[in-house]
Amino acid sequence: MEIHNEFLELNYRYQYYLLELVADNGDYYLTTAKAMKILGLSKFKISQYVENINVDLATISPESHLVINGDGMFESQQINEAVVRKIRLAYLKDSTLFKLLEFSLMNPKQTETADFCDALFIGKTKFYELRKEMVEVTSQFGLEFSKNQIVGPENQIRQFIFEVYYSYFNGIEKPFEMLQETVDQIVTAIGQQYQIELLPTTDTKLEIFVKVQYLRMRGKASVDGRLLAVDFKETQPVVWQTMLTILTEHYQLLNVPLEAEAESLLTFLFAEGYLTLTTNYLDAGLQTQILEKSEQFLNQVRLGLERRPIQSAEFDEALDRLKGHLDQIHMRMLTFYVEPTTFIDENQLAYFAESNPLFHQIIQDFMNQQKTLAWRKQASLYYDYMFACIEDIPLRILKDRVYICVDFSQGKLYNQYMRKMVNYFNNLNIELQTTINEQTDLYLSDFYSSALTCEQLIWKNPPTVHNWQQFGDIVVALKKEKL
Repeated sequence: MEIHNEFLELNYRYQYYLLELVADNGDYYLTTAKAMKILGLSKFKISQYVENINVDLATISPESHLVINGDGMFESQQINEAVVRKIRLAYLKDSTLFKLLEFSLMNPKQTETADFCDALFIGKTKFYELRKEMVEVTSQFGLEFSKNQIVGPENQIRQFIFEVYYSYFNGIEKPFEMLQETVDQIVTAIGQQYQIELLPTTDTKLEIFVKVQYLRMRGKASVDGRLLAVDFKETQPVVWQTMLTILTEHYQLLNVPLEAEAESLLTFLFAEGYLTLTTNYLDAGLQTQILEKSEQFLNQVRLGLERRPIQSAEFDEALDRLKGHLDQIHMRMLTFYVEPTTFIDENQLAYFAESNPLFHQIIQDFMNQQKTLAWRKQASLYYDYMFACIEDIPLRILKDRVYICVDFSQGKLYNQYMRKMVNYFNNLNIELQTTINEQTDLYLSDFYSSALTCEQLIWKNPPTVHNWQQFGDIVVALKKEKL
C-alpha cells in the first residue's frame, strides 16, 4: 500500500484500496466477502465503489474494467499496478486537501484565509475543516501547519513535500510544470558534469528533489545545519565548484545564499548513490553517527555468523563490502530518509524470514535495539539491511547452508534435470551433492533408503506442485535447525 493516502478524499481512498486489492490478488482470488472484511465495508458500499471505479477507468484507462460475478468473485480486465497508480494520482488531483497543500506551497506570501477560500472556491467552514486535517497530517511527520503554512525544520519540510509528490506523481506526470524548463536544465547539467547515468527512476527522483528545492528557495526558505565536512571545498574542489556553478547559473535570480543549497543537493546525491560516498566527505558529527551505527550492525553480524578459520579471509572481505553499503544506508537514514512508496508488507517480511533466516535473525536482533524508530522506518531499514547482507555476504559461508543429495532412479540425464530444477531454489542457500557424506542434510529421491540417517524426501516422477511445496518447507525447517 502506498503512503500519504491521507490526502485522498474518503470515498476515493476506499476506491483506491479496493483497486489495490484487485491488482494484488488477480482474477478469481478476491471475493466480495474478503474485500468487505479487509476494508470494513458493507456489500452495498463495495458495489457502489465498483460502479464509481468503472466510471473513472473509462476515462483514465478505457481498456480496464471491474465486475463482481454471480459467485461474488471480482473479475478484472487490464487492472494492474500501473493503472492503479494512475487512478490514485487522479484522485489526488481531485482532493481539496491536496489543493490546499499545493496552494500554500506555491503562494507562501498568501497566508490569509480569504486567499485560500478564493483560490479553492470553498467557504470558511470547509477551509477550517481542511486546515484541521492538514494540522493532523503534518503533525504525524513532526511538522506544524501554522498561519496556513508548513512550519518546522526546513530539511524535514522538504522531505515531507518530496515524499508526497514522489509517491503520487512518480513518473506518471510531472508536478510543478512552471518549473520544468529550469529544472530540466539543472538535472541535465548534473547528469553531464558528474557523469551520472540517469534512468527513469533516478531521473524522476532527482527532478522532484530539485523542484522542491527551487520552490522552497523561491519562497526564501533556506536549509539549516551543516552536512558536509568543513574542509570539503578544499579536499573535493572539483565536485564542490561544479555544483556551485550549476546552481549559480540557474538560481542567481532568486537572490538567496547558495552554498547551503549546494551542500544539500550534494548530500542528496551521496545519500541516494548518484555519487560515490566516502564518509570523510561528511560533517564530523554526522560522520561519527554513521560510523557508530555501521559498527553496531557489523558487530551483530559477527555475533550471528560463525567465522570459520578456513573462510576467515572471505569473511573479512564480506564485512568490508558490507560496511560500505551500511554507511550509505545510515547516511540516508540520518540525512534524507524518505518513506518508501511501497514494499512495506508483513507477508514480504515473512518471505525474507523464511528464505534468509540467519540474516533475518541478525537484523531483528539489531532492530530490537532501535525501538525509538517508527514501524515504517524500521521496516524500510529491515529491507535495506537484508539486501545489503544478501549482496555482500556469500551464502556459502553461512552456517544455515543446506546440503542436498539428489539421487533419482531414472538415470543420469534425469538426475541432471532434477538438479537443475532444484537449483532454482538457490536463494534458499542450498548446495547440491552427488554423493552422501556427513554434511548431507536432505536426501531427495524417488527411492527410500532405511540406511540413511539424514532427512529424506521421496517424490513421484515427475514431482507434483505439492512435492515442490514440501521441498521448500523442509529446506526452511532445516535452515532454522542450524541457527
